[in-house]
Amino acid sequence: MIFGIGTFVDPRQQGGKLNEVTKEDLIKLVEFDNQEYLYYKAIAPDIAFIRATTCDSEGYATFEDEVMYLDALVIAQAVHNNGGIVMMQVQKMVKKATLAS
Repeated sequence: MIFGIGTFVDPRQQGGKLNEVTKEDLIKLVEFDNQEYLYYKAIAPDIAFIRATTCDSEGYATFEDEVMYLDALVIAQAVHNNGGIVMMQVQKMVKKATLAS
């Protein structure tokens, strides 16, 4: 089973466009080895908002009082690698190299 074929994200249907305001084609129909697939363009994040408990002056953070930290590191790395900006909201700031590892 190929996911998305024949659904509203199939370019032959709506292509994932919810209304006529969306003009850009986000999904392409491609063929590989005589099989149809949907090609989704990669998202290039350029900004991230991260919530942490403590942060030092180098940007290292801890998440001890947060419900969960999910993929904060991966998100920050992706944004950084795309030349974007990572913003962090924290409860407290501490001096460099004072966080426990």
